[in-house]
Amino acid sequence: MMIKKDTIIIINLLGILGCTIISSMALYIQFVYHELPCQLCQLQRLGLLAIVYGYILNVLYMPKPFHYAISTLAAIFTSFISLRQIVLHIVPNSGEYGSSILGFHLYTWLFIICTAIIIWDMFILSICEFDRTTGYKYSRGQKVIINSCIGFYLLILVINIVNIFFECGFSQCPENPTNYFIHLFK
Repeated sequence: MMIKKDTIIIINLLGILGCTIISSMALYIQFVYHELPCQLCQLQRLGLLAIVYGYILNVLYMPKPFHYAISTLAAIFTSFISLRQIVLHIVPNSGEYGSSILGFHLYTWLFIICTAIIIWDMFILSICEFDRTTGYKYSRGQKVIINSCIGFYLLILVINIVNIFFECGFSQCPENPTNYFIHLFK
């Protein structure tokens, strides 16, 4: 079945925005509620942003199975990290890490989201016939929207990388962080 190019581009833009907004919400929780992310949380954030990379390739260079494979592999990697954190805290009285939203912790929500992304990418790969053309002409308005989404993604990516540096410096990140390694303001 052939899905219109505009529809598939919109779907990929929604994927870019959705994953980037989720990552920015994690930053919001960190900075507003002062909950420093653990090592696994940092990996999950970067994994979520890695999922977006395949969607960006789809928007910029036309949807291709290889681009969806990048997103799917990143989602599998991220879901394994989330599952690892779930298993660490599944034993009664073993504690938990971070706040919960609607009864689930952020790592549990991320596992659910990554599983949905894997299923969605496999669904798209199974029903779509990919156009072999190499280019797609965007209107000026579409270019503004695309560039805004990618710019937002890059901003959140840079903030996460700088955040990791301030939390860990050049050493291994602490297992249960209580403060930043590098303090700008004392």
